[in-house]
Amino acid sequence: MKKHLQDIFFDHPTIKGNCWQTVLACMTDKEIDEVPHFVDIDENQGGPDWFYYSYMWLWEQGYRLVQYDEYPTKQGTDEPWDGYVMVSGLSPRGDFHHVVIYKDGKLFHDPHPSQAGVKTEVSFEILLNR
Repeated sequence: MKKHLQDIFFDHPTIKGNCWQTVLACMTDKEIDEVPHFVDIDENQGGPDWFYYSYMWLWEQGYRLVQYDEYPTKQGTDEPWDGYVMVSGLSPRGDFHHVVIYKDGKLFHDPHPSQAGVKTEVSFEILLNR
C-alpha cells in the first residue's frame, strides 16, 4: 500500500479536502491523481451522491465497497478485521469529517500530514475484490 498524503485541505465553505480521494488511492495502490476527487465533483458539494460515485468507480476498478456501522470483525469471531479498514469520523481539526486507514483495529495511516487520526469513529468501509 502506498501511503499518500492529501494535498487539498478543508476550508469551509468552498474547499472540500481530498482525504477520501487520498485514502482510495492508498487502498487501490494508485496515485492520487488517478482517483477522482468525488467529494468535490458532487453537485451538492459533499452531498450523498459522492459516496455513490465512489462505489461505482471502485466497482469499475474491480472492488466492492462494503460499509459497516461498527468496526468489522473476522467472520464468526469478535476479533477485529485483519485487513485494512477505512474509518470515517470527526476531524481533530474542526467540525467536519475525515477518513483514515486502520489495520487490525488500530490507526495505520492518516492522509493528513498531522497524523492525528479521527476524534470519533462513525463509519467503517472495507474494499473486497469482486
